[in-house]
Amino acid sequence: GVIGLVVGITQLNKKRQLVES
Repeated sequence: GVIGLVVGITQLNKKRQLVES
């Protein structure tokens, strides 16, 4: 559902931030 998509996006954003920093 929508919640799953939001959680997935937030997790991807966190991973991207860790990689970029």
